[in-house]
Formats: sequence, structure tokens, C-alpha cells
Amino acid sequence: MKYLISFIIFILALLTVPLLFGCATSTSTTTTTTTIPPYTFLLEWGSSGSAEGEFDSPEEIAIDSSGNVYVVDTDNNRVQKFTSSGTFIRQWGSFGQGNGEFASPTGVAVDSSDNVYIVDRINHRVQKFDSGGNFITTWGSSGTGEGEFEYPWGAVVGNSGFIFVTGGDGSRLQKFTSTGTFVAETGSFGTLEGEFRYPYGIAVDSSNNIYVADGENRRVQKFNSSFLFITAWGSAGSGQGEFGGMDGIAVDSNDQVFVPCAQRRVQIFNSDGVFQAQWGSEGTGEGEFSTPAGIAIDSNDNVYVVDQGNNRIQKFEPNP
Repeated sequence: MKYLISFIIFILALLTVPLLFGCATSTSTTTTTTTIPPYTFLLEWGSSGSAEGEFDSPEEIAIDSSGNVYVVDTDNNRVQKFTSSGTFIRQWGSFGQGNGEFASPTGVAVDSSDNVYIVDRINHRVQKFDSGGNFITTWGSSGTGEGEFEYPWGAVVGNSGFIFVTGGDGSRLQKFTSTGTFVAETGSFGTLEGEFRYPYGIAVDSSNNIYVADGENRRVQKFNSSFLFITAWGSAGSGQGEFGGMDGIAVDSNDQVFVPCAQRRVQIFNSDGVFQAQWGSEGTGEGEFSTPAGIAIDSNDNVYVVDQGNNRIQKFEPNP
């Protein structure tokens, strides 16, 4: 019996020691972290139709120096202009081959004078307008020679005023003056560096580097303004840095690269192609997408996404 009492006293002493030294056993807790999207939904506008402010499969989008928004309303064969809050300003265009007429327009770009360049895809040309939609000039015809196109797609104005146009037989990038004079070209059909399989969107950064959404290769390719290859990133898939179908591309004031893709999301990369963040999912609600296409970023780094499948434009602001 005395041995049992001694054993009990020994156990009690062991249990008392941690309390004496302030080391009582703590209860572990699990912390749940919530992923905050890098951008917050601000507003949206548009619905399916052909009236003012309605869309039928809109494609690309661009912003002028006053923050006005130009949307290529592809299947309505027109361009619509809005304020930054989505208020309709004007429209121009109809189906045809004449000046100011379009056949499935896709790309749009705006220069420092707010002239608007529209890639008139089925007509194999680029048309130039002033900010009021008045026709200025056009260039291009069907073919594979210099200054010719076979179904061009995207356009962007570089920092020095040159116009870069993607597409044209699905494998090249061409450079023009603002009046349409051919300057240079690069690309051939393939999967190697500097080769393309249906390039779509195009963007430039603060150093005039060029980023091309190389659609069927499921990657982004980066070049300098002389078309010297710099780097590429991406592959087919749904993970971070992977792409399904891809269309538009844009660069913000910090040279971050934004790429919408078929997984109903927008991915953000640094200028070297390192994944930074993403947002979006499939649906019709705020911040949800159905086939996001074109993308543009204003001087305040607000992001405008053409939500093609939902026939609307969504605007987002960066989280602080």
C-alpha cells in the first residue's frame, strides 16, 4: 500500500512542475486564411443586343487620354465609345467594305492624339478614325506580303507612335507608321522562340517592350521594339501560369502583365513572366466571367475586361 501511495505522490509532483514554471500545456489553434482577390469589382455595363450600349460578342477594348472607353462590338460590326463609368457617348460602323464599314472587327488601339485604329479582320485591313469616329485613312489588303493581312486580329500603339498589328496568316507581327507605312515584320508559323500559332492580343510596357498573346501556343512572348525575342512563358493547362484559350493582354503602370483566359479568370505576371495573382470564376455575377476576351488598363490602373460571353464590360480597381 505504501508503494501505491508513493507512486501517486510522484505522479502528482510531475503534473505540478509545468505549472510552477509557467509552462502549462496550450491548446493548438488552426488559422483560416481567406484569399483576397487583387482587384475589386467596381461596375459593369452592357447586355446582349444591337441598341446603344448593348453588345453582340464584343472582342477588344482600348482607353484614350481622357479615360473614354472604346469597345469593338464585333458581331454588330461597329465601335462603341463610353465614359469610364459606362455611359454611352457614340458609335460608328456597319457591315460592309467601304470606309467606316467593318466585317467582324476585332482589335482596337488609341494613340497619344486619341486617334482610333480598328483591325477590320475579314476585310484584311486597319482603319484609322479620330476620336469622334470620323474616318481618316486605311491600309492593308488580303495577302502575305509586307503590309498585307490574312485575317489580322490585334493592335497596339507603341510609345514612339508605331502601330503593331498581330495576325495576318496566323503567324506574324507587323509594324507600321501611324499613316500605315510598313516598317518591319517578324514571325513564322511554329512553336519555337519568335514563332506564332495565331497571335491575338498585343500590349507594350513603359520600355516599349512588346507582349503577344500567342493563342494556340498557350503562351505569352515578349520582344523589344525591334522584334528581338526576350522571353516567353505559359503552357496549356488550368494551373497558375497556364492558359486555355487566350485573347487579350494588357500592361499596367508597374509593367505587370494581365492575361484573361478561357478558365474564366485574369492572371497577373511581372514583366519576366513570374505569376503574381489571379481573380475570376465562371458565372454571371460581379467578378465572374463567361469567355473573357479583351482587356485594357487606364491611367489609374483600373482594369476593364470584355466579358464576351456575358456581352458586358466589367471594371475593377486594385485593392490597396
